[in-house]
Amino acid sequence: MTIDNTLWQTKVAARLHDPAEKALVLLRDPEGHEKGTSRALTRLLGYTDIASGDVDADNDEALARTVFKKGIPRAMYRDVQRADWWAAAADRPQWPMEELTVGERTFKVASWAQVHWAGKPVLIHPLTGAQFDLGAHGGLADTDFHDIKSRSFDHISHLLVALERQAPGAQDWKKQLLTLWRFAPELRETDDNGRLGALWKMLPADTRIPDHSIWDHLDLTSAFAGAFAGDPQGEVALLTLAIGPVQSFIAAARKMDDLWAGSHLLARLSWEAMRVVCEQLGPDAILFPRLRGVPQVDLWLKDACGLPAELFDECDWQNGNTDSNPLFSAALPNRFVAVVPASQAQTLAQEVQKQVREWLQQLGQEVLARLLDEATLVSLAPRWLTSTLLPHACANRGSANGKPWR
Repeated sequence: MTIDNTLWQTKVAARLHDPAEKALVLLRDPEGHEKGTSRALTRLLGYTDIASGDVDADNDEALARTVFKKGIPRAMYRDVQRADWWAAAADRPQWPMEELTVGERTFKVASWAQVHWAGKPVLIHPLTGAQFDLGAHGGLADTDFHDIKSRSFDHISHLLVALERQAPGAQDWKKQLLTLWRFAPELRETDDNGRLGALWKMLPADTRIPDHSIWDHLDLTSAFAGAFAGDPQGEVALLTLAIGPVQSFIAAARKMDDLWAGSHLLARLSWEAMRVVCEQLGPDAILFPRLRGVPQVDLWLKDACGLPAELFDECDWQNGNTDSNPLFSAALPNRFVAVVPASQAQTLAQEVQKQVREWLQQLGQEVLARLLDEATLVSLAPRWLTSTLLPHACANRGSANGKPWR
């Protein structure tokens, strides 16, 4: 297995370490949330077994309780386990543990800190702290967790089957990660009976602190796991980059068309910067802004990454060719924050800088060639014009030979 494949396989494992329906089956399913959908999916993906000789005796019990005991290599499990701890610590406080001794030493969360969320479903707004009691409208206690698990498994396996139909026999870990990141939070239901609807996207990761979704937790776990796997020392770093200045560029607009074009260009440049990180570490490595569902990112997933076109059928940007198409919206800020392997932070920053400059240079040359073509001057212009005129103009800040363009 190559290092690249190891990184993507680790990220897929991280995305499957908790099932999406965790909040609905917790304290209800005798198998536990880790032995249901998650285990079935890791087996479906054909992870290699952990050899008994590779398991530390001190951690044997912990490994036995995890979904990955029969799923992934021990070294990969360590990265996923650590990533899960870090992601949990980032989003929720530590809870006191209650020690029990039954034959051998075990730990569990104190009973007073356990929440039967299906019986009393409450969501908390992460910014305002406002509580939304779903139980006021009937609750979820009567929800059949067997049905929820079945629908969850069918949804994820449908996405994997779409990849299999596209390339039979080819197990592309990167495509699997991108597909799960983009479409796992979008449950497609045809039956109104027991339909989860928008709740699927908001199911909490921790029932005691229901102010962040399971998808937020899986995104962060995958980001940490990928960074751990990509660094020789297992160290991570936060990478922050910005494109500027923005205000003076926008202020140069003289009419609404200029303002729209300038905003769109900045958003496009931002995506070109983020794309370097997305291609090497996955879009979940970008902590800010959230890229899931952004039309420009969807287009990259479909055309550049080769995800099945059928998965994008219901996307708004697929319909309409006018300026109202979401693809033309300035949907991205001029800065981003990403979790990256510490050893690659500087190199990634340099690659981002190079990518943005080269893309803008190429765009400028294409615009100039188009203008010359429209003016029927392209056949009269020297062959070197389009490859040398723009760099010369940039060096002279919008002028040629010190004289303004006419």
